[in-house]
Amino acid sequence: MFGTIMVANVWMRIWPAQKKIIPALKAGMPPDAALVARTAQRSRHNTYLSVPLVWTMINSHTVVPGANSPLWLLGVILVGWFGVSLIFGKSTKLKGM
Repeated sequence: MFGTIMVANVWMRIWPAQKKIIPALKAGMPPDAALVARTAQRSRHNTYLSVPLVWTMINSHTVVPGANSPLWLLGVILVGWFGVSLIFGKSTKLKGM
């Protein structure tokens, strides 16, 4: 499910927008700000989905009791999202970002 959402974001939202943004930049024109914002939002969604995606891929190899429980997966999703949000919070304070 997570992988399908991520692929759909790339194929249907990010790549078509990039096909409009890159030529505008090469022509020296500013790209559509709304399009850039939506593309950045979709990329951020994919980043948030990457932690639960990796967890579900390795879940069958874990030896954590109750690792196959939906509540465990929900907990991993929440911890992953919190971790990603911390990283995004720090990235805005970096020079050049």
